[in-house]
Amino acid sequence: MMDPAAFTQAILREPAADFADGLTTVTWSSPPDFDGLQTQHRAYARVLETVGLRTTILPALAGHPDAYFVEDAALILPELVVITRPG
Repeated sequence: MMDPAAFTQAILREPAADFADGLTTVTWSSPPDFDGLQTQHRAYARVLETVGLRTTILPALAGHPDAYFVEDAALILPELVVITRPG
């Protein structure tokens, strides 16, 4: 029997080119490396798959630079998806 508390899926979103416009407390000394971010994001997805998670990768969402941080937990059932909005 599967552990009901075990994670089985991960939802990711590709970063958009305007990612550096997101909320941050950092003052960039030079423009952040978008190609490097994409490489790191792909590596992150591979790690999640390696540990056994099924990944869904959503397309980038221009105009929402923080959208690639998919943080909210979701309860996914065959007939229903409940997306939580914690604090």
